Amino acid sequence: MPRHGGSYLTKELYRALGYEPDKVPNAIAHDGFPEASPFRFEQGVNSWTASLHTMAEFLTMVELFFGAAKRHTGKIIVPKKLTKGTYAGGFFHQVLGESVEHILTVRHSVLSCISTYEKSGGLPEGGRFAVRGNIEDWVKRDLIYTGCSEAEVLAMDYFDAYLRYWEQYHYYVATTGLSANRNISIVAYGEQRMQHLAQRFHNRFESGLRSEQFHVFDKRGRHPDWMHESEAAIKRVADVWARVGLDFPVEDVLEAW
Repeated sequence: MPRHGGSYLTKELYRALGYEPDKVPNAIAHDGFPEASPFRFEQGVNSWTASLHTMAEFLTMVELFFGAAKRHTGKIIVPKKLTKGTYAGGFFHQVLGESVEHILTVRHSVLSCISTYEKSGGLPEGGRFAVRGNIEDWVKRDLIYTGCSEAEVLAMDYFDAYLRYWEQYHYYVATTGLSANRNISIVAYGEQRMQHLAQRFHNRFESGLRSEQFHVFDKRGRHPDWMHESEAAIKRVADVWARVGLDFPVEDVLEAW
């Protein structure tokens, strides 16, 4: 999910494999491509077709970019941040196959919400939800997809809107087919956990490098009312994940980094 540390891990994985991360094209490494989102069908738009087309383009680019790469245990490693994968989990699972290793980063909803509004310039005046960047646009889109009108979303308290988006996103992990791949690692946001996982990349691929520092900041006291409001949603997500055999690390998430 956005603001959950995926960019750091993607960068470290590329470093571990001998790539300069800033030289890797965004379409190859980052989460904007291939395209996947809640289904839309209107004049000139069919989101399923867009997913098929962009996946075909992505696979072609992978062949060109990684074709001569070093193999590890017989395979070429293709790192990819796949935030949008949850919206079409079965599609990504079927196309990419069983050899994919999924890493799911999870973070407390309050802290990821703070990170989101800080990226957009701060909490909007009056505390109402507003769209100022990509993530906030995705919040609005996802809430409209499940029944809100645009006016209703924009009238919501900022955290109420974000928390609903956060909860829906985590349900998609369990319900759209992504969880059919059983090679899934789950890591909770936090300095030591993220750096430890990044170092495992370097050790596994024998890069000889140390993982870069993962910076965290303590903002747990900023919105105590939000912390209380989030408790039920975290429990619901953990319950839904358990139904498909995924262990949502509640205690680690409640550290609230």
